[in-house]
Amino acid sequence: MKIIILLFSLFTFSFSISLFADDKFVEVAVGVAKKGKDKILIESFECSGPGVSLTQHREVVEIVRNDLSFYQHIFEVFSRNKAEKEINDSLNWAKRINDIIKEGFHFVVHLSCLPRETRVVVFQVNLNKTSMDSKVYRPVAVTRKDGHELSDLIFQSITKKSSVFKSQIIFASTKDATAKKMIKEIYMMDFDGFNLKKLTDHKGIAISPAFSPDNKKIIYSLIDSKKRIKNVALHELDLSTMTSRNILDNTGMNSGAVYSPDGKGVFLTQSYKGNADIFYYDLNTKASRQVTNNSAEDVDPSYRADGKVMTFLSNRAGRANIYTLDPSALEQNVKRISFVGQFNATPRFSPDGSEIVFSSWVDNMFDIYRIGVDGNNLVRLTKNYGSNEDPTFSNDGEFIVFTSRKVFSRSKAEQRIYIMTKDGEILGPLSNTLENCYSPRFSN
Repeated sequence: MKIIILLFSLFTFSFSISLFADDKFVEVAVGVAKKGKDKILIESFECSGPGVSLTQHREVVEIVRNDLSFYQHIFEVFSRNKAEKEINDSLNWAKRINDIIKEGFHFVVHLSCLPRETRVVVFQVNLNKTSMDSKVYRPVAVTRKDGHELSDLIFQSITKKSSVFKSQIIFASTKDATAKKMIKEIYMMDFDGFNLKKLTDHKGIAISPAFSPDNKKIIYSLIDSKKRIKNVALHELDLSTMTSRNILDNTGMNSGAVYSPDGKGVFLTQSYKGNADIFYYDLNTKASRQVTNNSAEDVDPSYRADGKVMTFLSNRAGRANIYTLDPSALEQNVKRISFVGQFNATPRFSPDGSEIVFSSWVDNMFDIYRIGVDGNNLVRLTKNYGSNEDPTFSNDGEFIVFTSRKVFSRSKAEQRIYIMTKDGEILGPLSNTLENCYSPRFSN
């Protein structure tokens, strides 16, 4: 495949703020989020070659088109098919530049087949001059993974940033549950909902999965139905060997674990002392260090990428609210930052550490909010869209996945995984083949 990209872009920005005091929440609209969208034209030259069939070529074109369309808050994506014989005329930019500008396109992506390789050629164009930078990308794109990698190359050429296209999502689902037995297993899928894969088969209740920093392992908790005395044990799954090991099996709760930034340990909630507190557990030395120590219940830790700030959920004020602290010492710099709704749940940091996304019980259902790590700039992201929980940022910070529960009747309700932009523009469901899903988490 040969890809040629015509570059030209302009962006505009605006903002909104929210104010709160004690338990009173006031949302103040300062401006509507606006961004000048760049128009992308995907020109597909219908062709086939050694190692690539026409069907495979079309599939890759569709993957690229769909991938770029996820960034609909940045791009408008258009496509047109051309015959292979038209490629030489189309590459004559001197003849086409005025037509391209008149059509209003800022980027043009050419997809065509070449034997044994995919070539990426990037043209940066303005009204006065054209410069070129070229790369070679191998192998020929024929699988969904190859297509996502191709989309990422195109996205990086345009934005100079990494995309979400190669990310994966892990989550728990009750797909194997029966009328007589509750079963939750851990599943994984691509960021767009494809390539669904079942990761565990405990026939128990597996919950709260999280990726390791290198995405090679996941941590999760398990209530084993085979045990006579039930507790919540901590397990780790190696994704390369698909082998799971029991890490912690203390009495009570060992749950809500997330890896430390260096991957050498995990932060989790334990209750073997009688009260739910957050601990750090070293995976190598098996040493444990307490991070919170309060008569309230402290759960759901999430850390900032630099490891210097942790957010967690606590009912220290009488109901569950979002707090932050310094996890390097016991009860250090504890601060309450949420004052919205009757109670809150599942706080998660943005990749850059500047914001926290969480769910809050408002108007008899959960909705999703975003707040600055300092407790300022509260923004409501969902409303009148079912009951929405378990939000988490994508690796690039542009998207949030979450679960949304829709009640259709007294006997029918579904909880699926949805994706939205960080500003609350809902793009749609990802888990169409699974009805009841919980705790989605993006890869790093």
